[in-house]
Amino acid sequence: MRDAVFKVVNACCDQSIADQLTCEADQVVRSEVYRGASSAAAMLFLVAGNRRVNGAQASGLAYEAAYPADLAFIRTQTGFEPDSVPPTGHAHPIRAWMDPRLLEFDKVWACAGAPALVFSIDPEALRRLAGAVAGDFTGYWAASS
Repeated sequence: MRDAVFKVVNACCDQSIADQLTCEADQVVRSEVYRGASSAAAMLFLVAGNRRVNGAQASGLAYEAAYPADLAFIRTQTGFEPDSVPPTGHAHPIRAWMDPRLLEFDKVWACAGAPALVFSIDPEALRRLAGAVAGDFTGYWAASS
């Protein structure tokens, strides 16, 4: 992460963050923590900004039903507040998957473990750092009319 750039953003959604960073919304990495139904293990899904985890696809990758984790579980497993979970450096080891869409960019922006703090990184370096496996587990939000 020698070449990482850290920035403070003042935004609450991926598009607002992207606007401040002058990048595409899909370059903003969201760290979504799920919990395995049978193992109770934490699972981390690194998601491109405009996309959302598809629970059925995520469960298929995890080989068990996976559900969004509650706030207490996220804090306990990661050591971070739910809105500040970085892709690595967690309190406990977490299996991770990465949205392949992120690998289409030269640079992505991920949470740095504190509210409003993000860092830039090469997506392949991020995948290796997080120990993530690229896998198809996402879909786009439906546009509202």
